[in-house]
Amino acid sequence: MQFKRFFYRRFIKPVVTAHDTPHAVALGMAVGMFVALTPTIGIQMIIAAFICTLLGANRLVAVAMVWLSNPLTAAPIYWFDHYLGIQILGGADVEMWVISEKISQVGLTDWWAITKVLTGDIFWPMMIGGAVFGLALAVPLYPVALWALNARRRRISGKVHEKLNERRLVLASASPRRQAMLREWGYEFDVMEPNVRETAARRLNPTKTARHNARLKANDVARRVKDAVVVAADTITVLEKNLIGKPGDEADAKRMLRELSGTRHSVITAMCAVDTRTGKTIVAHDEAFVYMREMTDAEISEYVRSGEGMGKSGAYAARAEGDRFIRKIEGNLDTVVGFPRFVFNTMMYRLLARPRIRRKATRRRVGP
Repeated sequence: MQFKRFFYRRFIKPVVTAHDTPHAVALGMAVGMFVALTPTIGIQMIIAAFICTLLGANRLVAVAMVWLSNPLTAAPIYWFDHYLGIQILGGADVEMWVISEKISQVGLTDWWAITKVLTGDIFWPMMIGGAVFGLALAVPLYPVALWALNARRRRISGKVHEKLNERRLVLASASPRRQAMLREWGYEFDVMEPNVRETAARRLNPTKTARHNARLKANDVARRVKDAVVVAADTITVLEKNLIGKPGDEADAKRMLRELSGTRHSVITAMCAVDTRTGKTIVAHDEAFVYMREMTDAEISEYVRSGEGMGKSGAYAARAEGDRFIRKIEGNLDTVVGFPRFVFNTMMYRLLARPRIRRKATRRRVGP
């Protein structure tokens, strides 16, 4: 039982709870499965990460899948790859003593000839067999994993809805976007604006800063309410390790947009939930990467005059007019908007879960 818990916590849970879209996680699992079945041992994780970058899949999940498959399963996998490759190429299976005899004939000092022998008799059939074997398992794995991940998220969302309907939910934010998202998800809630000063130093650790600010906001409101669930969020834009906060005025907003123009930057949203009934607090965060297209000075000036980006991290708003400047998002769109649903559901699920009662092991007495 202890081994099963350890295995789930260390290997399975990071995959199924990855804070990414179900599509990216499922595709990462399929890529990891495909690469794990190819005879590219030593560089499999690099290949998996490269393919994920091209396809927009979750690299961490793919690397985890590759790691799980090695080294315990490498021997039988490579044997089957070679056998399948021989069958596909229509050749005869070659015994190891035959390969050894070929190598001895070309001479042990002729490395080029030895490489040709190993490539033709071993590596090439293994590559063909591994590619076919990998595709045969990876292609059906994607829809199955996608269905399982979506089903899990729906189950968690349903349980969170059920539990929060019995409690008072307080949103510690005056953000219209966050209020609109909670309403879209079907929650009834009260709004209380926190009275705190956010930390926004440019050289601080971005993740710790966002988590610290979210905790500050939630704790400030939690001290003012009784028997409620308080949730707060904080979003930070990061460009080349520098924190980009909210613009102070229009000139500051223009400067920020010029800095972000044509770049790849990250957006970190941290969330904090406090149950004032029990005092339990949970903090979580998610990160997404935004690829911005080049913006002209005229476009920046027009957008800043609209006022949409004022009061928002990075001086632009996703899921609004600011979308026209975004070329691609790697990760959850909700994270860029400032209120990731999966993080919210997972956090609330943990916050409102019944505490587990650990039973002490009892020893059976044998004999009189």
